[in-house]
Amino acid sequence: MLTSRCSRYSAEPEQWGKLLIPIVSRFSVSFYLLKSQETKDFWLRACHSAKRDDSGDVESLSGWLTAFCFWDKYGKRICGMNLKDSGFPYSTPYSDRKPLTLDDNEYPMISPGKIPISTLDVPVYVDDYITGLEHQTTMVAGLVGMSATTVGMTQTSVQPHCGW
Repeated sequence: MLTSRCSRYSAEPEQWGKLLIPIVSRFSVSFYLLKSQETKDFWLRACHSAKRDDSGDVESLSGWLTAFCFWDKYGKRICGMNLKDSGFPYSTPYSDRKPLTLDDNEYPMISPGKIPISTLDVPVYVDDYITGLEHQTTMVAGLVGMSATTVGMTQTSVQPHCGW
């Protein structure tokens, strides 16, 4: 499994894998124990935002979704916010920011501005053997949009659309 292979590389992928294991295991359990309180609690802890509308306060995001914000677009580790030891008197108390712990793994609190983009682009060169021309293009992949779906007879929802 991918999560167990992360430790083969370096410390960062190993740390990331440790954050993913509780998430992936709970994803699996969700299919079998749909109505259990533990499953409901897991999905309710996906993301928590904390900030008051006061000037000078800092918004923080926590929850298990922050495990998917481990690296930025340059491959550099996104460090969690350390508001507890900052010494700055934020309007929102640290205790209200609710850092999540699953299976002894603490998930980072991050700033909304640190959420990495969900697409990437790579140069692609296409050789047209008939004309002898080379075309320089770019391929984009990732979460490229939203798709509307019908739920039941009366509701419509949207979901992310992956593509390339």
